[in-house]
Amino acid sequence: MPTEPVEAFYEKLNRHPVLKARMEALLKLVEDAEDDIVKADQAEQRVIEELRQMGNEVLNDCATCRVGKTKTPKEAEGEAKYVASGKKTLLAYHLWRSKRC
Repeated sequence: MPTEPVEAFYEKLNRHPVLKARMEALLKLVEDAEDDIVKADQAEQRVIEELRQMGNEVLNDCATCRVGKTKTPKEAEGEAKYVASGKKTLLAYHLWRSKRC
């Protein structure tokens, strides 16, 4: 049973035309719209290729969407929860030397 209404799904899909085109290509493949798939091996290879292309395109789409959401180094610096690296203590040098042996 779907977790969201079909209209909401179509609305999301329409916001990502590249993904929508890949989904349509997969549906055509499943329905064998071109009527050119004779063997299961051919179908498998075509599905694998479509999914690879879809994966690449979806990742590119995600990266494009997130570009505007990333923080500048100045913004991230204010939220940092780590201590900036500095000079190491003599204890650290002792530990590093003992690992080399």
